Order: sequence, then C-alpha cells, then structure tokens
Amino acid sequence: SGLPFKSIMELPYDNFRIYPASGKNLYLLGKNPANNLSELYLLEPGRAEGEKASISKLFDIDKEITAVAGNGQETYAAMRNKVVKISDKKLTPFFTLGDEAVKDLAFSSQAGLFYATDSSVGFASVKNKSLNVFLQAPRSRIRLRNNSLYVYLEDANAVIKISRINLFDQAPSR
Repeated sequence: SGLPFKSIMELPYDNFRIYPASGKNLYLLGKNPANNLSELYLLEPGRAEGEKASISKLFDIDKEITAVAGNGQETYAAMRNKVVKISDKKLTPFFTLGDEAVKDLAFSSQAGLFYATDSSVGFASVKNKSLNVFLQAPRSRIRLRNNSLYVYLEDANAVIKISRINLFDQAPSR
C-alpha cells in the first residue's frame, strides 16, 4: 500500500535547505532561479491532522545566506561574517565578526544565539549583544536540544554536549 510519507506542500522551486525553528516549524532557505535572490521562508505544518501547511516568505536578499536559526518569531541569518535579525521583513544588523564567516547558527529563547566558524564556537547575547568565543573547535557544527548545545568536532570525529546553556546569557560578558 505504499510508504507512510506524504507531501505537505509543493515548494516554489528546487534546492532548498531546511533548518529547525520552534515546535514543528521549519525554515526553508533557497535561491530563486528567476531572480537569483536568496529567499528565506517559514514553514508551519498543519497543527491538527488534515490541516494544511502554510509557508510565508520572511525576506529575500541578493547575498548568500550561510546559516539560519530562530524560533519563528525571532529569526537570525548569517551572510558571511555578518549576522542579522529578521522581523517584519526587515533586517537589523546583530553582529559582525572580523574576516571569518559564520558557518552555523543555533538559537535558544532562554539562552540566545550560538554560532560556529571555521575555527571556533561562540555565543552572542541577545540581551546585551556581546560576543564570547568559548570553544576553539575547527570546522564544527552545532545543534540545540532542550537546554544543551551539541558540538560536532569534525577533526576529532566526536560530539560534545554542553549542558545548562540557559546560563550563558546570565554570565558577565568578557
């Protein structure tokens, strides 16, 4: 009788990347072939069985977006060494690193925004916009689950868990 998979929605074009938002929501990031703009969407699956999914475009830009994180209400996007906050289809600069590109982002409503570059993992306070590198970790990837940050260390082929991340935004900035 077939697999228990079903399409919840048709997308406007091919080649989207998918990022977690809060709950069942997801971010979809694509490059529109018609105008060559990077486009970021919020996908909200139906809440009840049989309810249709909805998709809304958060913004588009003529720059490459390297990472996305947020909870659906607060959204952050990385464009090389810059991270912006997106609300009401407007971009507000959040932080800029030196020459190093942001490769990965992870957001917690309780803690704030974590980021990874080719050399380190850091924390960006949403409260006071301070930046703190707390782990020298080349080519790492980051993911949040509950109150923990998981860091994949490519060079060591290992994963570490950093617990109680809600305390990051309570620590004094350096």
